[in-house]
Amino acid sequence: MQIDYNCKVDRTDHGGPRKIPIELHCGRHAYLADTVIVTVPLLLLQSGEITFSPPLPGLPDVSAGEMWPGIKYPDYFSMKETDKSDPGKVEFWNCARLYLHSTQYVLAGHYVGQPALKYVNLDDETIAKSVLTRLDQRFGNGVATKRYIRHIIVNWSNRPLAKGAFSYHGTKKWTSNQKMTERLYLASEAFPTSESQEAGLIQTGAFSGRHAAKELIMYLNSTLGEE
Repeated sequence: MQIDYNCKVDRTDHGGPRKIPIELHCGRHAYLADTVIVTVPLLLLQSGEITFSPPLPGLPDVSAGEMWPGIKYPDYFSMKETDKSDPGKVEFWNCARLYLHSTQYVLAGHYVGQPALKYVNLDDETIAKSVLTRLDQRFGNGVATKRYIRHIIVNWSNRPLAKGAFSYHGTKKWTSNQKMTERLYLASEAFPTSESQEAGLIQTGAFSGRHAAKELIMYLNSTLGEE
């Protein structure tokens, strides 16, 4: 199987009959495919950065406010014990060794939704200073700053292929159809395939991808032997 990286698809022509390949345009280059699974986040689909001909029907009506902003902040500390409780209003924190038998620990903070809004437009150094200040207040005596070694910021909201942490349906129940045509399916965390799945979860994206693949394999098997 050939896998091509660093090729941003900007147009998909999928309106032809089944014997005409779907065209995926990546700048001046075009790929031909019998079937397609589109796995980009929902906001990217809605942004128009990828043009579909004909346009996709039935996308969930989700605004940018329902695509949760998110930042992950792993901090490296030279301490043997850390408090896993939530400082401030962040979603959650967790702690783990840097590697097996390491004396360094990583304290990872996940800011998702409303708590992330004040950070998403800041540079990494400003975010780091702000979070260290809050941790100093939480633990007291400036212990976070004293033990701090380095940090990594993952700002999902500023990543062009994500535009946020994950989609959030709130009190609404999405009943979106993955099947755009018999040869083109959508698959991501925004497309639950059963009532037991919640939009916005990693496992929902995995299940939707598996479901799309099974459906398209059955379609391809059904066309075997056709002239």
